[in-house]
Amino acid sequence: MSFNFRQLTLVVLCASAGTFLAASAFAAEKKKKFAEEVSWEVNTDHAYVAGSQTKAGDVKFGHFTEVANSFQAVASRFISEGAILRLGANGDRYSFGTPDNSPLPNTLQSAAAVMGVDFQLASEWLVRFEVQPGVYSDFHDITFDDVNVPATIGASYLYDKDLQIVFGISVDPRREYPVMPGAGIRWQFEDRWTLNAILPRPRVEWAASENLTLHAGLALKGGSYRLADDFGDTHNRPGMNGVVVDYSEVRAGLGASWKPLPSMEVTLEGGYMVWRTFDAWARNVSFRGDPAPYGGISMTAGF
Repeated sequence: MSFNFRQLTLVVLCASAGTFLAASAFAAEKKKKFAEEVSWEVNTDHAYVAGSQTKAGDVKFGHFTEVANSFQAVASRFISEGAILRLGANGDRYSFGTPDNSPLPNTLQSAAAVMGVDFQLASEWLVRFEVQPGVYSDFHDITFDDVNVPATIGASYLYDKDLQIVFGISVDPRREYPVMPGAGIRWQFEDRWTLNAILPRPRVEWAASENLTLHAGLALKGGSYRLADDFGDTHNRPGMNGVVVDYSEVRAGLGASWKPLPSMEVTLEGGYMVWRTFDAWARNVSFRGDPAPYGGISMTAGF
């Protein structure tokens, strides 16, 4: 695996830390409204990536497309003063149009529970602990070996109304580097301009109106998935039986987010998938995809 890929892996697999830390500020605001009630957060994301040539070194394995879907629903409720319990479920699916001679899986996916607690330690500090036990594999011949329990721990410091600083640690026992640190900021430096440098979607945002925001930035995707025990046998690569693959993808693009309701946001975006890697690090085997255009739609809602 190249040095550049190691750097990218560090960034991609810290993404979950940024995701939950960005939500912590919202959790503090909910405290004013939901002293006794249960609130819900629902997120769904769908994208299509056009055909991309995939190769290992100089060996090419043809072009294939990608359809990516993700969903998460989490319920939150105060369990004590300054503490919020979060329970829910999520799932991710990467479906690849792999050619017949491909040594790669046509699907990588996960189905997991979400269990966590948010704490407000002081008016400026928010902390989250979260685990996501579930199945992370190609979903062929599922066994207990496909079960994994990634975890995240992080903190958010509210410097003032315009600046939020976040810190986090991502833990994944199946990953090549099981423990990864992460950090980021959200800074509204002008009335309409915000630097949202928080993974997995670092971007610059411009508020065109109260309900419409335009952005330019990155979307980082990835995870660790175990292949079936006979995957290598069926793909003429015996060394790939039951191996864990670290998948990473980076998209660069432009988008627009519209709020049809105060608690709902719909985002359309498009651009280029600039990086894709399948890394079977335990076998020292890595596959890389060429850049390709993509388009996507996502929705976030709270109630």
